[in-house]
Amino acid sequence: MKHLRHFESIKDLKELEKEQLKPKIGDYVICHETGYANMGGDRRIGQESIENFIDTHIGKIKGIDTFSQFPYEVEYEEKLPTNTHYRLFRRKEIVYISQDKEELEAYLSANKYNL
Repeated sequence: MKHLRHFESIKDLKELEKEQLKPKIGDYVICHETGYANMGGDRRIGQESIENFIDTHIGKIKGIDTFSQFPYEVEYEEKLPTNTHYRLFRRKEIVYISQDKEELEAYLSANKYNL
């Protein structure tokens, strides 16, 4: 076991789980875009290439604007097909969240080789 937690009421535990599932600045994420060009990207670039890039690369949350329709600003190390390093996402478009980049790299490797 990694650690033991003191007994808590179920209500407190559910609220704690909800809080842990919220993406935070600095978390690593894998996203899946559900709409076209939320950044107003170049329409000549195929949506499939953008979606493929986003599905197969790990991003890092750089900013959160709770009043925006796309509150999560995710930065990528490599440039996206839209020639930028960042993209905005909704919460439902963030598929996996981790504070540890290696966990997400292992997931992507497993998916790549169908393990």
